[in-house]
Amino acid sequence: MPESTKSSTGTDPHVYVTVLAGGVGSRFWPASTPDRPKQLLPLASDEPLIVDTVNRALGLVPEERIRILASDRLTELILEVLPNLGREAFMVEPQARGTAPVLAWAAWEIAKIDPAAVIVSLHADHIIKPMAPYLQLLRDAADLAQETGRLFAVSVPPNRPETGYGYIEPGEPLDAPAGVQAFTVAAFHEKPDTETARRYVTEGHFWNSGIFVWTAAAFLGEVKKVAPEIG
Repeated sequence: MPESTKSSTGTDPHVYVTVLAGGVGSRFWPASTPDRPKQLLPLASDEPLIVDTVNRALGLVPEERIRILASDRLTELILEVLPNLGREAFMVEPQARGTAPVLAWAAWEIAKIDPAAVIVSLHADHIIKPMAPYLQLLRDAADLAQETGRLFAVSVPPNRPETGYGYIEPGEPLDAPAGVQAFTVAAFHEKPDTETARRYVTEGHFWNSGIFVWTAAAFLGEVKKVAPEIG
């Protein structure tokens, strides 16, 4: 593992945060529109969701290690609500090709800056409280990713049989810091119908939060193996 010194945030200096901010929030219409998608709406506080997301990210890493992934048009809209965030923080998608390609592109670009980079991939439209345990979980996941070379997906214990989320079926337990549960992934399941969602909850499956943590090198290695057309 590369030598490192934890920063004032308690996070390894090789950690970068990417924020997926390119969605148009069509399922939240009419409140969310292409000109003002939900990540630009103040749904959880007085600030737009993207501002809350960046503020949480700043609890992990300094501004220079945050990358916002968005289209050219959305970049301009986001800069209106985050005027202090420099344009260098934005990675403007050359074309909309989906989540996996843009994450691979981000990992490739970040790895050129820091070959030992660990990437925490967030979404711009999440509502997360309280912040302290969330940030500690991400620090622990970043440490595990760096130590093991595994790809980590952050999951959430379900409190209802939700049909709007994907599910993660846990496999074998992994060694993890105190207070953290880590498992191999037996399977990812797409959004289920109600009956299937009830079964997933009963069987101890987790919601897939869409938050991922990995080293750039490990992720790009997996992309090359399973989806070489992306790389």
